[in-house]
Amino acid sequence: MERLEIIRELYDFLYQATESFEEGFDDLGADALYLIGAVAKGTRCEWPRNRTLLRMLAEDKPKLFKALRNYLVLTVPECETCGSRLRPGSRRRGEMEDEGYCTNRRCSRRSSGQPLGVGVVKAK
Repeated sequence: MERLEIIRELYDFLYQATESFEEGFDDLGADALYLIGAVAKGTRCEWPRNRTLLRMLAEDKPKLFKALRNYLVLTVPECETCGSRLRPGSRRRGEMEDEGYCTNRRCSRRSSGQPLGVGVVKAK
């Protein structure tokens, strides 16, 4: 796909999928603008894999998502307490995804039931 075609398709998808670029969906408008800028300039955005915009694109527009991968550096969320990878949380469309579940059984936050913080580490 050509860059202008990618930008047009991304904008059309977001326009149809939302009522407003300003509210809901975890700052979807700001993410869209960063991504459109990356495509236009030929640079990349570095985001965690569980970002709302990325999940929506992967589920609803896989061909567009594949074209956008050239402009993304995907990262893996990690637990701030122990550094282990987080398992994805809720994935219901239209709801915010929780921060995920620590994969380390010995993690003090996991065993105490406290909310997990999220850091970011580059994907391998």
